[in-house]
Amino acid sequence: MRRFPPTFSVFAAVYGFLLVIASLLLPLHLDEILQTAASQHFYWKHLFEWIAQTPGAQPLSYLVQLPFSLLSHSRFVLRIPSLLFAMGSCYLFFRLAKLIPLRRRYVALLAFLIMPVHFYFAGQARPFEQGLFLELLAALLFFRLVQTPTVWHAVWYGAALTACLYTDAISFLPAIGYVLFLLRFASGKAERRALWFALPPTVAPALLFAPYYAWARPKVDGVWLIGQAYPAGDWGVWTGMALAVLLLAGLIGGAWSSFPSWRTLVGGNPPITAATLQRRIVVFCLSGGALAAIVGASVKAVNLTAFTPNEILWALPGLILVSFAGLERLSALVLPPVLSVLRPVPRVLSPALAILFIALCIPADAFYLLNPPQDLESLTQLIRPELNEKTCLVFVSEGLSRYLFLAFEPDLEAHECRNFSHPRIVLAEHPYVTPADKRNAELYFRGLNFVEKKRQSAAGGQIVTVQDGEN
Repeated sequence: MRRFPPTFSVFAAVYGFLLVIASLLLPLHLDEILQTAASQHFYWKHLFEWIAQTPGAQPLSYLVQLPFSLLSHSRFVLRIPSLLFAMGSCYLFFRLAKLIPLRRRYVALLAFLIMPVHFYFAGQARPFEQGLFLELLAALLFFRLVQTPTVWHAVWYGAALTACLYTDAISFLPAIGYVLFLLRFASGKAERRALWFALPPTVAPALLFAPYYAWARPKVDGVWLIGQAYPAGDWGVWTGMALAVLLLAGLIGGAWSSFPSWRTLVGGNPPITAATLQRRIVVFCLSGGALAAIVGASVKAVNLTAFTPNEILWALPGLILVSFAGLERLSALVLPPVLSVLRPVPRVLSPALAILFIALCIPADAFYLLNPPQDLESLTQLIRPELNEKTCLVFVSEGLSRYLFLAFEPDLEAHECRNFSHPRIVLAEHPYVTPADKRNAELYFRGLNFVEKKRQSAAGGQIVTVQDGEN
């Protein structure tokens, strides 16, 4: 039985504790509420139709979360699957760091854990941590397949990639980079055999996913509610750009360090051992996976004229691992005698860049924890005291609006207005209703001779109670 190193156990325990605290304290985000609403009045046809209508959604994460959604709609219970997958991702990332192997693997692990986009999604009831876990699992299975090419290893690798596609299709993209960058080593007999074993399990998952994609794609709802992707002001944007520059520079340096020409700079030309070859394959293929994920995210951003952080999440493990592999090679750089005065620079520069990266992550994580999303549950709680037998409820802007309230109070559905014959009406306006829709709704009831009796604000939304002017 594999035992966890004590230091890793401490890292995992502290990280798990922070995720639990964040899950308990932070209100549900818009996307979490809509994913939870898929299980409302559960039956299979409704569930799969809801998934098909949701932009970018795939069924596997909904099926994993379904038992928890049916058990409770509390924020912690809904987030349990993400917490478990986040902890599993922590372990798999550590395994990949050992596979390279990184000497400062705990520093790389810390960078992975506190990277803002990863920490942001780790405590949410969304599919991203499940997809990240499956992506890391697929990477480990790929390198096991390269080391020992067998049909059984190929089947396991193909199954992991299929699960990636049915969790979040973009999490499959790194696998394309793995195969393409493995071509660099095709001159070796063992590597060429591994390449032939890796091709079928890379192609087959796409074929298995195609029928579902063809069925679901036409059903996507073009007016789906989409909230703020990531809470960040101008400060957060500049921090994100600085982290992106460091990671991209690390990707280039790490990939370059896997080439033989780099060895001439670090003192001699040692023979290529099995361990050296394995390191070169792992680092270069991981850089290919990260590059494929970046290209895929960029293409999607151009097509949709928008970019969201979850699209870069899939490149994150490869970016960090390859960057830290490049930093370790940089610290071993031996300069020519003429530059002997600069010899301490590589050894100092490597830890300095790692510290800078971590220092940029910590304030962004703190900003996320200290700026919670809009608490729609508190807005929903304002509705119940306004309802009685002479009152009905209108969810302003229709469509998905009702689900943002019904997710917390399913019984409100019984009070929804079927007509406007009630003398008293409550208008529920969530924070994503446009100002025009709010204005039109209130003007409509004024035209019916309703007058405003009460207006309550919370979480960026409003609960407006109007009464028939004749009563």
